[in-house]
Amino acid sequence: PPPPCSGPANCKDDVVRVDLSKVQLNAHTKDVLVEAPAKVEEKPANHVEASGAVLAQIKEAAREWLGHLADVALEYPYEELVVATGSFAKERCLGAGGAGAVYRGRLCGGTEVAVKALSDLGGLEGFEDEVRVLSKFRHPNLVTLFGWGQHEKTKYIVYELCPGGDLQGRLRSRKEADSSFSWQERLRVALGAASGLSHMMNNQPKAFHRDIKPPNILLDSDGTAKMADFGLAAVVQGDVEESDELHIAVDQVSGTPGYMC
Repeated sequence: PPPPCSGPANCKDDVVRVDLSKVQLNAHTKDVLVEAPAKVEEKPANHVEASGAVLAQIKEAAREWLGHLADVALEYPYEELVVATGSFAKERCLGAGGAGAVYRGRLCGGTEVAVKALSDLGGLEGFEDEVRVLSKFRHPNLVTLFGWGQHEKTKYIVYELCPGGDLQGRLRSRKEADSSFSWQERLRVALGAASGLSHMMNNQPKAFHRDIKPPNILLDSDGTAKMADFGLAAVVQGDVEESDELHIAVDQVSGTPGYMC
């Protein structure tokens, strides 16, 4: 039910107020759950009917969202991801951060993958953005998206496994082992990361990564660098071919302190 009106002047039968922050989406049943306010007041029949119409519209929008994302990339059943990661076992965890954790997995066909489990941050925007951006680009220096999944409040992104770990881990391990990370290796990683970013900026649609840092540069088994983690990426909308200047405006500054530019 909608929250109570603040006064008689605001209470109209043809106006229904819905707090979208209380709306949750169940990916498996395609149902939308709306958290009721602590105090529920009885409403006229026509007011209840209007509320039902709004909920129907929200459900339709949710189904449309899932349908569009399913058109972009393959949706993996949650049960398959559980089997692939050994029920998200701790020993399978490759790393964790504020946004979630990444697990090593093996699909039923034998393909090794990385499964990123994203924590519930109160919205779907970052998750959807990463899936859409990854699905648009194919390049040797960008991680390849395999698909996505969702269970309750947790979202999952499935992409290729990079056995070499990330650049930050490589730098740390070399320092702790007192072994060198040669300038040839460093140059190769830098060129690889730059090539991936250049591909994003010189194709249609154009995209800014917006979170470039060593933990987001993954290394393949042969040391090839691949850019990863596109949750903050911004895609340039519209046709920019005829524009002399390329720029994009964002609502807020995002990224990692020390690496933002």
